[in-house]
Amino acid sequence: MADGVVVLGAGLAGLSAGYHVGKGCQVFEAAGSPGGLLRTRSMDGYSFDYTGHLLHLRDGYVRGLVTGLLKDNIKEHDRKAAIYSKGAYTGYPFQANTYGLPDDAAGECVKGFMEAKGRGPSAPPPANFEDWILHYFGDGIARHFMLPYNRKLWQYPLSGMSVEGIARFVPVPTVQDVKRGATKEGAEGLGYNAKFFYPVTGGIYSLVEAMLPFVKDLSLGQRAVEIDAGKKTVSFDTGYTAWYDSLISTMPLPELVGMIMDAPPEIKEAAAALRYVSVYDVSLGVERDNISPYHWVYFPEAGFPFYRMGFMNNFADSMAPEGCSSMYVEVSHTPDIEMDKDALVGSAIRGLGDCGMLRPDDCIAVKDVSDIKYAYVVFDAHRQEALPAIMGWLSEKGIKSIGRYGAWEYSSMEDAIIEGRDAAARLVS
Repeated sequence: MADGVVVLGAGLAGLSAGYHVGKGCQVFEAAGSPGGLLRTRSMDGYSFDYTGHLLHLRDGYVRGLVTGLLKDNIKEHDRKAAIYSKGAYTGYPFQANTYGLPDDAAGECVKGFMEAKGRGPSAPPPANFEDWILHYFGDGIARHFMLPYNRKLWQYPLSGMSVEGIARFVPVPTVQDVKRGATKEGAEGLGYNAKFFYPVTGGIYSLVEAMLPFVKDLSLGQRAVEIDAGKKTVSFDTGYTAWYDSLISTMPLPELVGMIMDAPPEIKEAAAALRYVSVYDVSLGVERDNISPYHWVYFPEAGFPFYRMGFMNNFADSMAPEGCSSMYVEVSHTPDIEMDKDALVGSAIRGLGDCGMLRPDDCIAVKDVSDIKYAYVVFDAHRQEALPAIMGWLSEKGIKSIGRYGAWEYSSMEDAIIEGRDAAARLVS
């Protein structure tokens, strides 16, 4: 007998699907607790999410849902972000905030942007991500920030990537913005993340806890190991087998396809070849407050091993003991490279010292490293060619794969909620 709708994975997309399907939906999670990467860990009074998980609520429905669930436990923030390069902190986004850079570098950025704008519509369209950066921002902004930062983040040649799915997260300023950003006045407020919401207490896991009462049938510690798409069954490592009418998966796409026993070889090979980037999340608890006014800072230069760092306690005071700071540092790496965790902590501390963020006499009470295996999806030529075939075959078999890693896309928490809702709506209708 079929169990109606089965959802694999209790991350945000899976919980959203379970929330919106309601009765007749079973949600299975491999871990012992729900949330996926939406988790908040506490160590010696310091709290850390798995790097920065911020809510950018532009969609009216999602804003109403999230604020309704969290009630008084949510606060809106105006973004305070910066870039550290050439020994200076400049405003974010870099492309509209060159004031503070050495005069020659700032001049190159403005000049290059004006030249890019002057090419007009007759210029050939960009063929890849690297071309897109040069096409829209010019040589100066590309050389001083966009190219080195994105190479550090993606760990993949930008000339081999498409801009599909990424462009909406990179604000392209106007000429007026760039000119104003070269002055002391600056050009703040650009981009999708100019404002964000974050829980007052409990970290980002508070959102998971608020959704759980509405997910009626959640089974934890159930890791899917085999799917028979013909018979519509999912087998778990506990020995349990679920029969489904419809299957929603939020698992990483290569893992989902890999466990479907009757998937064609060419579909399995296509899914197995999908590329992604992993991230080491270095958590530091420091016995000093007011270290920095910023929520997060970007580091494009090769001399710093991390591409970004941030302050959980600047999202919410509750994330660190009084008078202390909870810091996170992000180091990107390819999945085949394993780095020594003590060395990672040491290089992070040295880098934070080099930029003046940490002082030699700082007492670091907490040092922890987590490896986020699936962090960013690489938009290479193979993804562009393979994804429609993979998704088409899954759809034919009544399987909907959603979420950042299920749909194999670059997306936000808001997108995950919307995808879960929309998948549920299609099934209910």
